Amino acid sequence: MRSFDAPKTQILPARCGHLGEAGDEIGQRLGPDRLELFVAADAAQAMQEQIDHHAPEYIAVHDLGGSGGLRLLAAIGAARRTPLQQLAIRRQGHGMALATLRFVELESRGRRRLRLYSTDIDADSQSRRQLARVLMGHARLAVMLVGELPAHALDTALAPWRETLQADCWANRDLLLLPRSAASRLGEHAARLAGDSQVHVVVSAAATQPNEIWTLIAGAWNRVRSARRQAAAAVALPREAAEGPAAGTAAATCATACETAAPSAPVVRPEPAPIDDAAPLIGRIMSLGLVRELEGLAEAPRPDDVRTEDRSVPPADDRSGSVGAAPAEPRRATIPGADLPRRSLYERYLRACEPIKGLISACIFEVRGGQCLAHVGGRPGPQVLTAQGMRLSATLADAGYALGLGASQPGATITLPQHHLLLHPLPGHPGVVMHAVLDGSIADPTLAQLRIRLVDGHVLGPDKIG
Repeated sequence: MRSFDAPKTQILPARCGHLGEAGDEIGQRLGPDRLELFVAADAAQAMQEQIDHHAPEYIAVHDLGGSGGLRLLAAIGAARRTPLQQLAIRRQGHGMALATLRFVELESRGRRRLRLYSTDIDADSQSRRQLARVLMGHARLAVMLVGELPAHALDTALAPWRETLQADCWANRDLLLLPRSAASRLGEHAARLAGDSQVHVVVSAAATQPNEIWTLIAGAWNRVRSARRQAAAAVALPREAAEGPAAGTAAATCATACETAAPSAPVVRPEPAPIDDAAPLIGRIMSLGLVRELEGLAEAPRPDDVRTEDRSVPPADDRSGSVGAAPAEPRRATIPGADLPRRSLYERYLRACEPIKGLISACIFEVRGGQCLAHVGGRPGPQVLTAQGMRLSATLADAGYALGLGASQPGATITLPQHHLLLHPLPGHPGVVMHAVLDGSIADPTLAQLRIRLVDGHVLGPDKIG
């Protein structure tokens, strides 16, 4: 007599699962690490419709000349004790999957969830390319992990993305190029990739280990979130002032709504960047290495600060027993009085300099007027950096004149017992100088100068490379 297995009854925890709805996430959950989405169109179009409907915040990771994205997600999931999940996209009425996406879902403060998608997708070649463009083009932060490629091969690999960034369907405004090899030179490629688009392309320091890569991604994520919050506050503040105290509630509602809206170009206010909601999460994930205390110069971080230093973080004593100190997000301040076009340019310049290893604080100032145009980092603050930068600049200029070397705008690298000072005139901007403080224990001033020259070409223009 033949025996048959009894049919299994699936217990669904919510009404949306019983009715076949996805709730507030993309895909119907079948288990702790499996979701599926039944569609009537092709996979890329269906994913586009789901993103438009749910408007999720997520990070997309794309491999360029390598295959480290999935390993990175698996490592993050292992550190966070959360599984690498699969989203199977199936055509309605058929069992075969059109595409299978993999992601890791992280929980931050307030039980908000952040997905990290990999564009290493199981699908046919055309669907894989289309899905990668959809995921990257609508992510709050898009990350390209760049392998060790020759210059011509890298240019060929980036060519289709240059066209995609110019398209109207590209909503993302922040793209991070993360080299997997120190030999990679991405400054010129990043400038060409951005072109005339509204996308802010940043080249990070090189990283090979998953914890190092996640440190850089977490720092970029915090900067994007902070800029978004500041943009919301900048929109709400003038309206509140014009409409009076009664507009306070509406302003708060506007700021909250903007948190979930599509990203736009950041508008920076002269206030310290607020703390990211994902900070405790990042702290737990990055409890794998070492963070240096910058005595006398760095501000003591608050418990939920997120540092973007190019280092991993060790476990730290905490009442919960599982939270580690993560790299702190540098504070960015703009000094009122600088005109808007220059302020925006110099803010972009300092944002591009933030990934320099060991950067503690930096400002851009005018030599003649003594006006601080932009600042990023902790201590020393903008006023002290500007004042001492002016003194250094004047002393070096006087020395050159006394030696009969003629008048010029000096640049300098000064090594102190525990720190380095960089004085860098901005090419094509007479009388405008950047003054930066680096941690001497981890920073290489030569590499920092090379990175600054790449920033010159990327932000100020290829013809402005010093």
